[in-house]
Amino acid sequence: MFQFQTIRRLLDAADVNQAPYAVADAATTLLAASPQDAPALGHYARALCTLGLVPAARRILQSIIANHLPLAPTAQAILEQIPAPPSTPSTVGSGAIPWTSRQRRFQANLRALATRHPQFADLADQFNQVSTQYELYQAQDGNYQILNVAAPSPWQGWLGTLQDHKALSTAWTPQRAPDSITLPVAFHGLGFGWLFLHVAKLTERAYLNYSCALYVLEPQPAALAMVMHLHDLREIFSHPRLRLYLGTDCLTALESDLQQRETWTPPSNYIVNPILPTTLPMQERCEALLLERQQAQDEATARCHQMYADRDHLYWRERYAAAATGSGPPLRVLGITTRYSTVLKNSMAELADAIRASGCQMEVLSEEDDQSLEFRLPWRIMDFQPDLIVQISRMRHECPDLPKNVPALCWDQDSLPYMRTPQATASLDRLTYVAGHGAVHGYTYLDWPRANCIMAAPAAATHHYQPGPLTPTEHARYDCAISYVSNASTIPETRRETLRTVFLNHPSLLVVFDHASSHLLADHQSGTATHWNHVNLQALLEASLTATGQELSATPRHEIEVQLILLADRCFRHTALGWAHQFCQATNRKLRIYGAGWEKHPLLAPCAAGPAAFGREMNCIYQASRINLQLIETGFLHSRALDGLAAGGFFLARFTIFDGRSTREVQVRRAIAVFLRQHPVRTYTELESALPPPLRTDWDYLQTLQYQPDGGRVISERSMLRLLELYSDLPGALDALPGFSEILFHDAASFARQAEHFLTSEPDRLRLRDQLRQAVLARFSYDARWQQFRAGITAGLRSG
Repeated sequence: MFQFQTIRRLLDAADVNQAPYAVADAATTLLAASPQDAPALGHYARALCTLGLVPAARRILQSIIANHLPLAPTAQAILEQIPAPPSTPSTVGSGAIPWTSRQRRFQANLRALATRHPQFADLADQFNQVSTQYELYQAQDGNYQILNVAAPSPWQGWLGTLQDHKALSTAWTPQRAPDSITLPVAFHGLGFGWLFLHVAKLTERAYLNYSCALYVLEPQPAALAMVMHLHDLREIFSHPRLRLYLGTDCLTALESDLQQRETWTPPSNYIVNPILPTTLPMQERCEALLLERQQAQDEATARCHQMYADRDHLYWRERYAAAATGSGPPLRVLGITTRYSTVLKNSMAELADAIRASGCQMEVLSEEDDQSLEFRLPWRIMDFQPDLIVQISRMRHECPDLPKNVPALCWDQDSLPYMRTPQATASLDRLTYVAGHGAVHGYTYLDWPRANCIMAAPAAATHHYQPGPLTPTEHARYDCAISYVSNASTIPETRRETLRTVFLNHPSLLVVFDHASSHLLADHQSGTATHWNHVNLQALLEASLTATGQELSATPRHEIEVQLILLADRCFRHTALGWAHQFCQATNRKLRIYGAGWEKHPLLAPCAAGPAAFGREMNCIYQASRINLQLIETGFLHSRALDGLAAGGFFLARFTIFDGRSTREVQVRRAIAVFLRQHPVRTYTELESALPPPLRTDWDYLQTLQYQPDGGRVISERSMLRLLELYSDLPGALDALPGFSEILFHDAASFARQAEHFLTSEPDRLRLRDQLRQAVLARFSYDARWQQFRAGITAGLRSG
């Protein structure tokens, strides 16, 4: 009794204008306990009128009167005080809405639904059979409310209770996978649609192209029909992410589909929101199915490991030798990638083309569609029985389902931190190989065995990028004097603010980074943006440590240097783009900059040309631009420039020492690298003792170019020697691309000279274009890279 008295006192003091739903809910509680509570009925009617649901208030009061309920006299008195609704109601807050007034929306939704689910085309007939039992209202706050006029108690007839359904929609927090991907969502009913639309929007393309599957189970089709009268659902009804189940057997149908469609990811998020009361053990049954899936996966993984258990490196040595001589079947290669990374997906597709062109078999494993996360990896391995598993920028140990006794190659194209962890080093064995950036870093700094490392340069997608005629429309769309393609549109000043967040919890590091990065920005803002090579950055970092009075060990110094490299590269690019913009303005030529975000750049926004898609569009850009720009401080040999040369594009590049400073430096580095490969030494003293006189002269020359370690703080003598040795495998662009020196510029003046020359001298431009393209085809195709990978693995299998 005390509780009800407290509720009544609160109702008497409540401001119904501020909390009409709370007043209505409290009044309903009192009426449910005491149907003769006249004050409660008054509060209830007052809340409805405040919400603009005057017709509903009249309807409920009239029902009380007509059924001679105990509160009939009170209801009559209240009814006489409520004005009749206007003859022409407004759209929102008018109260009653005839279902027939929403027919156009319902029919449009039904047509979209029937396109993918023709079995539900009779939904209109099913709804018509029950529609007279339900009345639709809209409150002044935009909320839809539906009243069941056949409810036992008039004030308890609101479907889903009378509440702010729109506000409830924002309270949902999704369960995510470890990599922050939202897991599929299952709905038991759609409520009034607000939460469903919120979840659909929140999870749409939440991770690149991934939009999690939405499983909708509705035992009572009429409930779905109601929602289809309220919202425009055509887009979501047409999307394959929606998986809809209607009728009393909806849960059984879902279980059947998940058992038959093994690439569908079962739901892990559950939302129970029916507006017509039903009981559905959705979560229990789905969790049981998830458990079955995991058990089956574990069993298959165990069988997969067992299948390869007796295949050691001697087995694989013979297998690769037999495939090479033709005495055994061609190698079977399984590539594992993801459809949610454009770069990884396209790179794996190009590698697959190259592997198949060599006569090997190749299958690529990826998610089935943009709603899936399933790979069914162990089953695919057992079916295909690969002789090699290839991943791009992912190590073997990151995928526990991979059997250990099969050769595995990781091609690190992104210099990811995963390559530099203790786990990566510990995972190396006789059958694990790393190529690309990870191999260079591991061999140079982490003492990885040479047999595990394949020193691979970037490659051009020559199967996808080839010269060919453009249509008149394509030429008109992409024609320009100069173009540049990159998503690095954020200006250096903003980029610096992002990078410094790494050190927000480390004040001693932050003060050093701020000091050094201020010098980088000042250099950029001067319009020059010095080429900040390793030696220059080391000097800058040393000066910042002195100026700030900090002393740091090797690890934090290295972390600061990594962030400074990223900022320096951004300055390097944007300064050169400023030169190009200045040139084009002065000579009335067109500069197009492709990529995300350039339309927000304070200087270059007029040049923004929007994103550029891999494949045909990029091919058009490369060919229709008389000059393409390659601006990256770490060197010209980057997949984008190589793709452009393969497509028949012409490039200008900003000078960086990573491409080579002079012909003499190239020759000397090559000679020293060959010597180091043949005579392993660990210190500079050992090297200088072993060098013959001619090479000692070359070594002294390299010393003048500052090929010196920094006293062991970041680069030891051993690491520097290994880095120098790798030049025999990874020469710079000046060494690897004949004619490369002719396309370089250093500053604004040399850019203007080079651009003017090649824009007006087509023979020179075409000569260099073809010369550079032939070098790419011979040395930097995916075909060449696959042959290098195969040879590297074969050599590793033969090693002791």
